[in-house]
Amino acid sequence: MLLIRSRKGVAWAGVFAFLVIIAGVVMFSNVSSRECSKDAQCGENKYCGSDFSCHQIPVITIKKTEYQNDFVTPSAIVGVAIVIAALVLKKRQ
Repeated sequence: MLLIRSRKGVAWAGVFAFLVIIAGVVMFSNVSSRECSKDAQCGENKYCGSDFSCHQIPVITIKKTEYQNDFVTPSAIVGVAIVIAALVLKKRQ
């Protein structure tokens, strides 16, 4: 049994009780306004999102692109550079 001996304590107890009731009403209205809380509550091909509403499951398509590598041009450039370097070194000797 709670014994409150002053009027100030009674007032604070009343304020506290009022705040608890308001918090309960706010929490209940928040829970009751949810569209879903589990994936099973949504329809087929839908899921329950973090905002507690049903969303369509996205379909991810992968587009495969094939590249054909052509190494003829880079290898020709490297080959010409090696030949030029060999000629430069031969002239120095």
